[in-house]
Amino acid sequence: MVASADDGMQNADSRLITHQTIHQENDAMSEMTRITMPHSAPLYDQLGIVEAIKADNLVFLSGQAGMNDRFEPLPTYEEQCRATFENMKNVLAEAGGTDADIVQIIAYLVDVPTAEEFSGRVMTAFQYFREILPGCRTTSTAIGVTKLAVPGMMLEVQALAIVGG
Repeated sequence: MVASADDGMQNADSRLITHQTIHQENDAMSEMTRITMPHSAPLYDQLGIVEAIKADNLVFLSGQAGMNDRFEPLPTYEEQCRATFENMKNVLAEAGGTDADIVQIIAYLVDVPTAEEFSGRVMTAFQYFREILPGCRTTSTAIGVTKLAVPGMMLEVQALAIVGG
């Protein structure tokens, strides 16, 4: 396998996008695009990660969360829900997709002590999900966890989309 990269390319509105073409053994060409939104670039570059990878028509979205510009979690669960799905919509759009292209989401919810409260939090998250991504009908999984990467994060959502296929 041979890879060539054009790292650090910025499009007209300053979004950092990296393109990498991979030549596979069967002579088929696969296009892989790594996407990092401008406000996330300093942190994501430091960590060596991206917000999404588009490989042919598949888009793999990293976990999205409700954070401010300083990467601090927003104060309420509802604010985090709204921002999480807005971030997801924006990153997916940068990859050329829409809400109708999402085929799977996995939601991680932090420290929900009872099944009833967990169910309520899931329902709240999906209210924002339906509001912000109304064209999406997807598979989903909700998982309770004790912690996420940043203290104060209450929700993180990862997604997979099939764009243009």
